[in-house]
Amino acid sequence: MIARVATDQTVFASTNLFCFLSSMAIMEGTSPKDKLDSTYRTALAKNWMVWPWVQAANFTLVPLEHRVMVVNIVAL
Repeated sequence: MIARVATDQTVFASTNLFCFLSSMAIMEGTSPKDKLDSTYRTALAKNWMVWPWVQAANFTLVPLEHRVMVVNIVAL
């Protein structure tokens, strides 16, 4: 479980956040570098305040068929 959460937060969360912020900047017509410089670290820190706990509970307590639903509810 710890390996799953660590992989989720180090590989997937950081990569997905990078892609999300970069693509939002491109669609807004601004510089992806400026967007990443101004928001990436803060957003990643906020992510790490919430999601490791959610994913730890999700991976240990929630049946496989309901895990996506739990993530979607918390993401609201």
